Amino acid sequence: MTEPELAMLWENASPTQVLMTRFGFASPTEIARFVTTLLADRWGRQISVTRVALSDQNAIVWVADERTAESFVVKLSIDVARFDRLAAISRLLAPLEAAGIASVAPVLTTAGEARVRARHQDLEYSIIVQPHCVGTLLSDGDESQAFAAGRALGDLHLALAAIPAVPAALVDPIPDPIERIRAALASSVPVPRAKTFIRTFVDRLSHTERFPDFLTHLIHDDFRGANVILSGIEVRGILDFDEMRLGHRVVDLARSLTVLSTEFRRWEPAPPELSDAFLRGYREIVALTPDEMTWLPILHLVAGIGQAPGDGRESSWSHAIERQARVRAERQ
Repeated sequence: MTEPELAMLWENASPTQVLMTRFGFASPTEIARFVTTLLADRWGRQISVTRVALSDQNAIVWVADERTAESFVVKLSIDVARFDRLAAISRLLAPLEAAGIASVAPVLTTAGEARVRARHQDLEYSIIVQPHCVGTLLSDGDESQAFAAGRALGDLHLALAAIPAVPAALVDPIPDPIERIRAALASSVPVPRAKTFIRTFVDRLSHTERFPDFLTHLIHDDFRGANVILSGIEVRGILDFDEMRLGHRVVDLARSLTVLSTEFRRWEPAPPELSDAFLRGYREIVALTPDEMTWLPILHLVAGIGQAPGDGRESSWSHAIERQARVRAERQ
């Protein structure tokens, strides 16, 4: 067995050490053997492992089926506290795909399971296998691709809103955006113009202590540059639904507008023209209410402040947020 390539996806750490101390495998060859045996036993596939990447609580393994030449991505999670959530999310991906969403439905085991648990040494893993989606990342996209991605998020929101019953594992208290606004105003991010804009907005509202009763349903919560795969202007794959939860669609939209261009080690704010194109695409699919349109610029600024370094120094994020606040103020 040829030892697969091993790398950290975004963290600055030794991948060999992380593979051992965090994931329990002494070498890339050892995790390759584990995955090869697992896919033979549970999925009935003879595979070879080509690459392994480590990201927080996940080991991501690229494999090739030696008989069919198909490529797959195997994702091993060690976040035991979230195993039930991950299982519930995995079961939603096929219905979403059947509804026309590019959700990259899991490859089922021979027993029809979307996700399985397995042990190695003293660790337990939650494991999903999905087709390898090939294309261009949204983070490298142009305005036409941002527009297409905005439409895709709109389609996804409508499909998620149509789910008749939210799985119990995904029913959590919805985070209060007002708390995020307070945190943004109290942060050390040097964006005085943006903070003044936000503070003026909330001060003139009668419901400053309560967020409006906007539409809530399951949201992706990580729809960003590295998680959207395109071929031309066609969205081929929406990846990494692991953060899916109940939430406000307008908050999910604001966050997506903010992180369109983020990708692993390249974490930069989206250019305004891409954010504008993304929003135009989204609004072709989803009719936002007047209240949602009123709050969206505030939530967009707050999301940007949440991504900016909190050390008090200026950055590309603080500069982008201040430009955004200036444009918003001029439009009033």
